[in-house]
Amino acid sequence: AEFGTIVAYVENGATLMGWIYAAPERKCAVAVKGEGVRWDGGTPVVAPRSNDPPMGLRSMGWLTPQWRDRLALAL
Repeated sequence: AEFGTIVAYVENGATLMGWIYAAPERKCAVAVKGEGVRWDGGTPVVAPRSNDPPMGLRSMGWLTPQWRDRLALAL
């Protein structure tokens, strides 16, 4: 998904639960510490481990030029 919403439940500094909503796909990942993770109500398929460095994506195209420049300077 190109965008989504991420929420974490933290208690006394420990993350106990997390939710990721992939808006374009209308699917949700739910993780509970000690209980595992669910994706769209089922068990997710885990990709094999890679030796490549981690990658991320950020999209700033939807921002106004002023906010885009401000965010780029902060990164």
